[in-house]
Amino acid sequence: MAKQSFNRRTRLLQKNRSRRTLPTISKKEVKERVQKGLSK
Repeated sequence: MAKQSFNRRTRLLQKNRSRRTLPTISKKEVKERVQKGLSK
């Protein structure tokens, strides 16, 4: 259940990111990129 909410949160973050690109990168985003890199 926690994973679902996490995925939903990351999806919302991605939407916000596309709407207005922010120069600052949060720790969550870094973790996301690391996970994506490992999953590849």
